[in-house]
Amino acid sequence: LRHGDLVPALDAAGFALANLASLPHISVAGAVQTGTHGSGDRIGSLATQVLGVEMVTADGGALTLRRGDPQFDGAVVALGALGIVTHLTLELEPAYEIAQTVYDGARWDDVLAGFDAITGAGDSVSLFTSWQDADTIDQVWVKARPGRANA
Repeated sequence: LRHGDLVPALDAAGFALANLASLPHISVAGAVQTGTHGSGDRIGSLATQVLGVEMVTADGGALTLRRGDPQFDGAVVALGALGIVTHLTLELEPAYEIAQTVYDGARWDDVLAGFDAITGAGDSVSLFTSWQDADTIDQVWVKARPGRANA
C-alpha cells in the first residue's frame, strides 16, 4: 500500500498519520522498514507510528509483534532482513490541515547558526539548494499545523 493511496482513504474517514513519506509512490511498509524519517524536530520517523507488525520470516514462520514487545523496535526497522512485512497497525490521529511557508535565499551561515531553531520551527522542515551559490540555500520550506508556530 502506497502513501498516496492510504492518505486519501484516511482523510475521507477523518483520520491522518502524524508523518508521511515525501513522495506518494513510496510504500508504507517500505518507508517503515527503511527508517524513513521526517525533517523536523517535532515528529518521529515513520516507524514511530507503528503499533504492530506482522511478517513472514525467512524460515516461513509467522511473527507478530506489538509496541512494547522486546523485539518490536528491531523488527519495525529491519530493512527487510527478518522477513516480509504482511501487515502494519498504524497509530492514527484526527485529520488536520498543514500550512507551508517558503523562505527564499537563506544564507548558509545564518542557517547553520540557527539550525536548531530552524529545524524546530515546524512539523517538517526542508532545505533545498542547487549548489549554484556556495553561500546560499535556495529555499527553506517550513510546514506546520495551524496554531503551531512557524519561524
